[in-house]
Amino acid sequence: MKRFFLTALLLGLFLAAVPGLISRQEQTEPDKESFITEQPTDAFAGSEETIAVFLPESNRTQVFPLREYLLGVVAAEMPAAYEQEALKAQALAALSYARYTLQTKDAIPADSETAQGFWTDEEMKDRWGEKYEENRQKILSAVDAVKDLCLEYDGKPILAAYFALSGGRTENAEDIWGGEYPYLSSVTSSGDALSSGLTTTKTMDKDTVRTALSKIRQPVQDELTVGEIERTEGGSVHSVIIGGTSYTGAEVRNALELDSANFTIEEDDDHLLFTVTGRGHGVGMSQYGADYMARQGADFTEILLHYYPGAVIVRENAEAA
Repeated sequence: MKRFFLTALLLGLFLAAVPGLISRQEQTEPDKESFITEQPTDAFAGSEETIAVFLPESNRTQVFPLREYLLGVVAAEMPAAYEQEALKAQALAALSYARYTLQTKDAIPADSETAQGFWTDEEMKDRWGEKYEENRQKILSAVDAVKDLCLEYDGKPILAAYFALSGGRTENAEDIWGGEYPYLSSVTSSGDALSSGLTTTKTMDKDTVRTALSKIRQPVQDELTVGEIERTEGGSVHSVIIGGTSYTGAEVRNALELDSANFTIEEDDDHLLFTVTGRGHGVGMSQYGADYMARQGADFTEILLHYYPGAVIVRENAEAA
């Protein structure tokens, strides 16, 4: 899976407009200190809990302590230079995604394309070099702050999807994946517009495009003219006519290896120029947007409750019966 407000005033308006975390028991709007619900449950095993991870490179499954697993996911999925509250948000999103996945699977692939990325301790040392210990401690601090929590909707862990960067608004899950998840609905992420990597361009000759798209459906026209484009609420291409054939934005993105499905197309003789906005599938939490919110003073609960509307943050109550 590969991880806003323009002023502090706008952030304040948002926090005033969006309800805080609501306890299932009282169903009243809490104050800021009540964002996390104390929920008796036996769904957690504390610090001794383990997570089974399938490591594609070695083609084996290895069991890691929960804390070590979350460290490896956050390290792989979000830059360690991001703000601490953004790292906490990433850690809790990763934990909730893991809990959601393990309801139906025995192990989670260490793959950012199909699940969540994961770095082993050796990979962290190789990638971070002299920054290894500093980055490791920073991320562990974020993990320790959230490892007894879970993002839930209707009493169950949520599919806490996340991605790198939006075009200013996230996507409805149903527009991208076809399935409806109430907490994966389109929300603003205006801070993303400030990213230096917001847009990328890619020029491809028409023969290369034709070959790539023919693996999905063979275009019915020899000339790869570009027709009507329909867009989602979040700005991504919902469908596009290329060479007389209709494709989804996700199909074009995957076939042509574009950074996202939010793109425009210009024809230039025998070439097509794609201008792409954002990076990733666009559903759930924008990692850049989370960091931007953190830089404006938002804490991890505010970040998560914005990007997963309707979700609640639940804490294990170990002393409950």
